[in-house]
Amino acid sequence: MFEFHRSGEPVAAACEYNLRPMPSADSQLPNDLGEALYWAVSRYPGRRLKLKNRRGRTVARTPLDELLRRAEETAARLCGVGVGAGTPVVVALPTSPAWIDAWLGALFAGARPVAISPTGQADESA
Repeated sequence: MFEFHRSGEPVAAACEYNLRPMPSADSQLPNDLGEALYWAVSRYPGRRLKLKNRRGRTVARTPLDELLRRAEETAARLCGVGVGAGTPVVVALPTSPAWIDAWLGALFAGARPVAISPTGQADESA
């Protein structure tokens, strides 16, 4: 059962998330992607994630704390519609911040995200 939000507030009492409390900046290295995001937010305040397309062009720059907040919100919404541990979630979006929100939100909700091209083509560009 999920008990913590990044701020220490419960997000959804009935949701079985993989979310954890924020680690301290001097904590050990993370074990998985979720922990890595929490760790990076606490250790490197103000850092941004650069999202690049296949041509190497930056298509978005998102602060890590905003990325974490949006992933938590997405996880809460997914949980609210019945997504839980082990549920496959198809992510069919172009390279974008929304794709990252969906992927991380599914992971945080305990689901198994599956990425597919929204156009059905393997060589998708943003």
